[in-house]
Amino acid sequence: AIRYADQPDLPASSSWDDDVLLKDSIFIKIGQKLMRMRCEDILFVETAGNRYCKLTATSRMAHVRKTLGEIETRLQNYPFFRIHRSFLINLNHIEMIHPGDQIVQVGSHEVPIGESYRADFMNRIQKM
Repeated sequence: AIRYADQPDLPASSSWDDDVLLKDSIFIKIGQKLMRMRCEDILFVETAGNRYCKLTATSRMAHVRKTLGEIETRLQNYPFFRIHRSFLINLNHIEMIHPGDQIVQVGSHEVPIGESYRADFMNRIQKM
């Protein structure tokens, strides 16, 4: 689960069982440590199982125990866009769009564009 660090119900002696979202970063629990990942550095988020997602950033990757929809809600104030039922991308990291192949290059990664997301995605890109 992801929680805001400034939530009033977060006790000072929290065991940090959940991931924490700050204004510009997310802290992800890995073992007994918290790893900071800046939201602007996240390239894309991909589903990785039933209740897990993989966050791929410019210099690292992490798994979180959240659904893609839950992460999408938490990152709604950042330039992320759902382009496939399994992918959420950071629009600031798009390198190239291959509309014929329905692929977006995000950083050095190729991410598919879902057929049902294509029109909304292309409309959003044209407004940028």
